[in-house]
Amino acid sequence: MKALNKHSYRYQVNELAFLSNSNLFLQATGNNGEVEVLKYPEMKRVGGLKGHTAAVLSLNVDPTQKYIATGGADAVACLWDAKDFICLRSYYAMDFPPRALAFSYDSKYLSMAGEDPCVFVEDVDSGKSMGTVTLRSSPEDCAWHPKRHVLAYPVEMGQGESSIEFRTKG
Repeated sequence: MKALNKHSYRYQVNELAFLSNSNLFLQATGNNGEVEVLKYPEMKRVGGLKGHTAAVLSLNVDPTQKYIATGGADAVACLWDAKDFICLRSYYAMDFPPRALAFSYDSKYLSMAGEDPCVFVEDVDSGKSMGTVTLRSSPEDCAWHPKRHVLAYPVEMGQGESSIEFRTKG
């Protein structure tokens, strides 16, 4: 693979995402709790998502390109409108930063995982919690099946062993 270009920053850049229906590029930064919105390929700043009081550590765009989810070192996750860049709601249930954010295939659910010993699942449309999956360890990641409401996450079993659990609503 050949490098097209390179951009340097004097601050931390954590996660990246393209908006597929446009020429916009998102970068979660340690710069004042902001996700920078840049025009690609020029990398010219066109805006920002300012919803955190600390570094933005995680970032995800839903499959329909309607929502953006961000997770900060302030232990808050935010749901954004991907067209108007307006914060629709914030999630404060976590004690630790959400390191992994995942949307279900139909963008109906948002799951959040990190150092908390559980996975949080939210209904995107209503903003209501679908509940938490309580674990003995911190999952650090989560992923949805691409065609069904099946959530996967890693679980530490101890003594260096781990397993993957799969859950569905019901």
